[in-house]
Amino acid sequence: MTDPLLSVDDLAVRFETGTEPVRAVDGLSLSVEAGETVGLIGESGCGKSAAVRAIAGLHGDTARVDGAVTFDGIDLRSLSDERLRRIRATRLSTIFQDPAATLTPTRSVRFHLEEALRLADRPDDGSLRAALGLSRRDWGEPSRTRRERALALLEQVGLDDPDYLDRYPHELSGGEAQRVSIATALASDPDLLLADEPTTALDATTREAILDLLDDLVAERDLATVLVSHDLGLVGERCDRVVVAYAGEVMEAGPADRVLESPRHPYTRALLACRLEGTTPGDRLPTVDGTLPDPTAETTGCPFAARCVHATESCRTTAPPTVDREDGGRVRCGELESIAAVSVDGGRVADDIGSRPSPPGSPNVDTLGSNAPASAASTDPVDDPILELRDVSKRYPIDDSWLARLRGRDRYTNAVDDVSLAVDRGETLGIVGESGAGKSTVIDLVTGLESATTGEVVVDGETLGTVDDRSRDQLAAIGRLFQHPQSSLDPRQRVRTAIDEPLLEAGWERDRRRERISALLSLVGLDDRHADRRPHQLSGGQCQRIALARAIALEPALVVLDEPTAALDVSVRAQVCNLLLDLQAGLDCAFVLVSHDLGVVRHLADRIAVMRDGQVVESGAAERLCTDPATAYTETLLSAATGIGETEPTADHQRPSQL
Repeated sequence: MTDPLLSVDDLAVRFETGTEPVRAVDGLSLSVEAGETVGLIGESGCGKSAAVRAIAGLHGDTARVDGAVTFDGIDLRSLSDERLRRIRATRLSTIFQDPAATLTPTRSVRFHLEEALRLADRPDDGSLRAALGLSRRDWGEPSRTRRERALALLEQVGLDDPDYLDRYPHELSGGEAQRVSIATALASDPDLLLADEPTTALDATTREAILDLLDDLVAERDLATVLVSHDLGLVGERCDRVVVAYAGEVMEAGPADRVLESPRHPYTRALLACRLEGTTPGDRLPTVDGTLPDPTAETTGCPFAARCVHATESCRTTAPPTVDREDGGRVRCGELESIAAVSVDGGRVADDIGSRPSPPGSPNVDTLGSNAPASAASTDPVDDPILELRDVSKRYPIDDSWLARLRGRDRYTNAVDDVSLAVDRGETLGIVGESGAGKSTVIDLVTGLESATTGEVVVDGETLGTVDDRSRDQLAAIGRLFQHPQSSLDPRQRVRTAIDEPLLEAGWERDRRRERISALLSLVGLDDRHADRRPHQLSGGQCQRIALARAIALEPALVVLDEPTAALDVSVRAQVCNLLLDLQAGLDCAFVLVSHDLGVVRHLADRIAVMRDGQVVESGAAERLCTDPATAYTETLLSAATGIGETEPTADHQRPSQL
């Protein structure tokens, strides 16, 4: 039997925070064979991203790493920084979760791709001239060849317009930036790919194309992949084996189909119970009770014991044993016999593990209304929509230089072209479409980050311009959750300050703000200990929840949600969906929901608008549109989504499968 290409044994990662160290990873082990895809799943904050960075040697100076990481017989932890960089440039690539943090904002797409190609071609050339592309070997034909290779990489990820080479990260949509990051990671033709949520910003059709590309690389050159993902459907479809992590430890591992269809560990069962499959749109979703253990505190026994209904006193005081599964997998649990008596139907547990409707201690949404300023929302019954877009277009210049204008050849592109939409009070409008369809531009216009070239944006009966032209009350009436929460939070600010800002701007007093911050943290599934942390000390999912708390701080009449569940695991996604439903019912606020997760859109939205090339090609009631689309484009989107459009009978209704 040959050794695996990657072997990780007893990996531990501790981050020094200035007070108490944070235990991000605590004894995680996994292996990956050549040509194999291993999925790493678990809730946000379970150490998945920290493990990936530590494997690649990108954990940073504040982290202390223990354990062994062996790649193709090479002990990566014993290598110098220079040798490790050479391996990352040629054989081991990483796709990071947030493309905005991966791409240098002052460098073009061409620079990113050609830099990766240069490093792959000459990993030993670390000169400044080579890094800047100034070497004589880059002149003439080699440079043209490298440009052609860069174009080929873009075509592989679905960006086949040569103009993309000259664009900068801020000129790309979230999905386009993610595809550029993927192309950069594939530039070296690696042997091992560490993919941390590689598809969160991608629409359904692009996601399938990228995953098919990775499958082709696996078949052609035995590419080994560690896939970190909250999308259990994706993991079930694309992974050979699955590793389930909790609090930095492995709870269960084995073949993907067996782990996801016949889970043995109560934590795996709880995660699977939170899926959208089998639920009715608009109903509350099952969630996992409790929260992750404090990573700064020393713990004994099973880390999941506090949230497990099967836990005994021994579970709380003694480390659980690791039991081998008959399929070659393993389960870390001491109560498997009692758990085996609980029936499982397609991964959904028949008892109350992971099935409670809301986390304990969640505040009643009705009480939050007393904290809101009078200007935050109107309570008078009004028939007019809360939001209207009237024949709105937004045009961006491609070439508006003085020379082009002098010649009359200035060129423009229409990001949004004559769009008309309306959102009623208390309603959720979902906007879907491929990356670059104009969805983000629409919500930029609604929130005043952009001004319309033509048309009107009307909120609560008033025509609004940009944020600079809006009054304090008009600004408070609209909240926004951005697509990349870690980029929307100031890295220097503590969580408390980030949430406090809109309250301070609205004129709230200090004591009132302090109480509100505590209530908001509880509402999004966090507690007061998170208030003093900074964004780099939080997981992607935790940052998403902080950003949501900030967006709803003033209880706006309209909340714009840009990919609100993209960075969230299935449990927190269910909590956020329930929270949004509660807020809408309790505060009568309206939502504009932009998401590539069509399952979430179908569950939350009353109506859906489908965009393509800056225009709305179809709109209608969510249930009708998902089951009987009127256009071929909508049908293509639905067929590419995980299970959407494939219905199965239940007791009372037809429901598309999600996994």
